[in-house]
Amino acid sequence: MLGERAISISQSKSMSWNAFQFEVKQCWKILQKEEVALLNACHLFAGESVIWPDQCQRVISFLHEIDEPVQQFCQLLENLPSLPVSVVPHRYLLLMSLQRMKKHIKVLILLITQLRALRQGSPRQVDKQRQDILHKLELLARDYSKTLEGVPMLFDQARFQEKNTPQLIVYQSASDFAQEAHFYENEGRLHSELGEKERAREYFEQALKLVKKARNRQGEGRILNHLGRTCSALGRKEDAHWYLESALAIVREVGDRGEEGMVLNNLGLVCNDLGHQKEAQRYLEQALSITREIGDRLGEGRVLNTLGLVSNDLGQREQALVYYEQALGIRREVYDQRGEGATLNNFGCTYDNLGQKEQAQDYYKLALKIQREVGDRWGEGKTLDNLGRLYADLGEYEEALACCVL
Repeated sequence: MLGERAISISQSKSMSWNAFQFEVKQCWKILQKEEVALLNACHLFAGESVIWPDQCQRVISFLHEIDEPVQQFCQLLENLPSLPVSVVPHRYLLLMSLQRMKKHIKVLILLITQLRALRQGSPRQVDKQRQDILHKLELLARDYSKTLEGVPMLFDQARFQEKNTPQLIVYQSASDFAQEAHFYENEGRLHSELGEKERAREYFEQALKLVKKARNRQGEGRILNHLGRTCSALGRKEDAHWYLESALAIVREVGDRGEEGMVLNNLGLVCNDLGHQKEAQRYLEQALSITREIGDRLGEGRVLNTLGLVSNDLGQREQALVYYEQALGIRREVYDQRGEGATLNNFGCTYDNLGQKEQAQDYYKLALKIQREVGDRWGEGKTLDNLGRLYADLGEYEEALACCVL
């Protein structure tokens, strides 16, 4: 059985690259096969029809079916001594998704079991339980998708490191430079997601050098955008502005409208942080126009959120709340939960500025709940900082201190 094989390997001192691939693929294939069942479960609980006990039982059986490979996959990635050296630095995001899946599965089994017992309960109770289950299923589906996408990425990154350890080969062709640039760009994105912004910046700098050697202008524009966002997060606003202006020129040159919208949004953020609110608004109006023109709902939600930030900093609190409300609706529509957490935090800031401390506190707590569910450590840190300041303003110093300690 799968469990017996994974356990025997986890007890060994080391695993070859081929053995690791084999074990991962066993888990991955089961999850791929069951993906349709997860989508069907989401549709079942999103519908309006009565859900019968046998349907609940089928979903519970499905959850038990995927729980085993998820558990085994987690054990595999958590057991550092058994992993090939090339896998260790690249496993974090995949492991985080799997750990969240474990939690979602456990909670869902409990909630669906409770729903079966609520058959004689009030319609309101049943409806609330269904909504809770649907929300958790959507969270599971999100991490499920990340896991399926993350396996090929892990293989690519580990293969690259296996091939080029102990030292990188000197590449000659443009395609080789592009391959190496892709590796460093993915590493940068991974460390950025983990909140390790300085490490991410170093990887993006390497990627930029290589993508220039590959003469890939579209890739160069994209990586400059990454660098702009990362430097902004590190507080290096002038550097961020330079990177983003450079990115904007290139993405316009190559006609990449989607990337142009993202760069304009990031320029709006940086200009706002530099105190240039009117310039920020001009960039953001262009970004909003592009995202709507190309049907980029995810990008539209991002830009509306940034417009809310700018309005808040201009003292236009009510207008900020309007933008946040629009952004929140879109981010929930497209299941952008990191974005949803950020917007809820921004709601909290604006209500805090309006002196409505109770509402601000409610929004901060909602933001924290989502940020912890999706593993957004960077966002969680910012929300905890805001919540701690709010408690301090209210004279609740123990609560404020707890926010600093967490």
